[in-house]
Amino acid sequence: MGSGQEFNIKMTTVTMDSKMITAIETYGLRTPKQKKAFGKIQSDINESVKATMAKTKRLPWDSGVSAELGLPRRITGEAYKGKNVWIFTLKAIAKGYTSNTWIGFQEISNRGGKVIKGEKATTGVNRFYSPFKCKTDCSQPNHCVSSTDKEGKKIRIRINAETGKYIGQMRLSWFNVFNAEQVDWSEAKNGKPCHNPTDENFKPDEYADKIIAAYLESTGVAFNELPMGGEAPHYLPSMDTVNIPLKGQFEHSSAYYSVAFHEIGHSTSKKGRVERNFNYGMHSERGKEEMSVEWSAAYLSKWCNLENVESTQKNSEAYIQGWSEAIDKDPNLIFEAMDAADKIANFILKQCDDC
Repeated sequence: MGSGQEFNIKMTTVTMDSKMITAIETYGLRTPKQKKAFGKIQSDINESVKATMAKTKRLPWDSGVSAELGLPRRITGEAYKGKNVWIFTLKAIAKGYTSNTWIGFQEISNRGGKVIKGEKATTGVNRFYSPFKCKTDCSQPNHCVSSTDKEGKKIRIRINAETGKYIGQMRLSWFNVFNAEQVDWSEAKNGKPCHNPTDENFKPDEYADKIIAAYLESTGVAFNELPMGGEAPHYLPSMDTVNIPLKGQFEHSSAYYSVAFHEIGHSTSKKGRVERNFNYGMHSERGKEEMSVEWSAAYLSKWCNLENVESTQKNSEAYIQGWSEAIDKDPNLIFEAMDAADKIANFILKQCDDC
């Protein structure tokens, strides 16, 4: 920890409650209290995933499972991002909530609401970078630069003299919120808050096309729509090419975009994008990669407000049980896949200037 990291995530493990959980040293989780809080977040995510699988008989990273709720939002209407999208979406599915609004206790009180007796909060996470400060007697001034902290005070922070990058650590903070349906709003002045914003001029299909086109132009990935029969959509790493069926071969356009987002998600694994090392010959690594790109596709579908298409496909009990056992065996599996999905989706969106 003393030498710092250039914003690289370093995973380690600690034993807690007889289970191995992920502790991220560069998040600054140093105290037992911090590690316990992080462990609870991870445990809650895993339980929500398993509860969703049991309830829907489908994998929760299937785009159709979560699209109906839209993006979870703050009381202001601002959409949550990153892992919080899945923390709150999975909890809503598991608990049967139909609202996508999540609110802190103080805000609930300010608006005249009361948390229903027995209801428990859901914990979200914030991730931020914290650069290391220079000592006042810094003997290497070229390794320090002037900056300001959150209060506007002047500080000196460390950089890598060769790369110019800040040296510091990634930290986590957490917060508790309630779904709007966990609150009694009968005495609230404005009633129950609801944020499912719709814009009559917004066209989801055109927005999705825009994201895909910007990504293809920026990266140079070849994208072919082909009249496919029994051949499945796929990404060819050796040719950096995505092949999917013609749009007209899909019953719904939302299904087409879900597949397109999935396959271009695979293309981000190439060096220089969101490089990932995985071996398609290994079932566990392939499963994690598929989970990550499907979750990123579901996130992008939500971002575009694409229509939810109810799938008739249900997974067998044995298949669902297999994934449940895999999560129990490796409690880090879901969190790591979410982390990868977040990076994949953000990389794709960053290629579009006004998306």
